[in-house]
Amino acid sequence: MTQEAKAENKKSLEKSDNKKKTRKKLPKQILMIIGIVALTVLIFGGFKLYKVYTAGQFTNGAMESAEGKKLDYLVEEDPNGTNTEDIMYADFNEDEVITTMHKMTHQKVVSSKKWGAVEMTSARVNQLYIIVENSDFENKEGLLYILQKW
Repeated sequence: MTQEAKAENKKSLEKSDNKKKTRKKLPKQILMIIGIVALTVLIFGGFKLYKVYTAGQFTNGAMESAEGKKLDYLVEEDPNGTNTEDIMYADFNEDEVITTMHKMTHQKVVSSKKWGAVEMTSARVNQLYIIVENSDFENKEGLLYILQKW
C-alpha cells in the first residue's frame, strides 16, 4: 500500500469511528429528551390532580357573606318571587347587587382564601333578578342579561 492509500484508509476508519460515537451519543440524547418530557408531564399532571383533589376543600370553606343571608331572608319571605309589594327591595342598591353577583362567582374559583362567598342557587338568582327588574339601576340591562344566563 502506498502512503496515500494508508492515509485514505486511516481517514475512513476515523470517519466510521466518529459515526459509531455519534450513534452511541444519539440514544443518550434521545433518552434524555424523553426523560425530560416524561418528568414535565408528571409534574404538570400531579399539579392538575392536586388542584382537582383539593378544589372541594377550599370551596366548602368559604364563609357565607351578609349578602347571601339577606337574599335568603327575601327568598324565605317570598319563595316564588311573586309578592313584590311586601318586600323592600330598596335595601339592595346597585353596588350590593353587583357585589352579591361577584361573590356568587367565587364558588367557581379555587383559592385558599376567599373574601366572602354567596352560594349560587336558583332561588337567590331569581331573587336578584326580581330586585334588578324592579329597580332603576344604571346597569339594569347588563345585570338582567347576566342573571338570565344564570
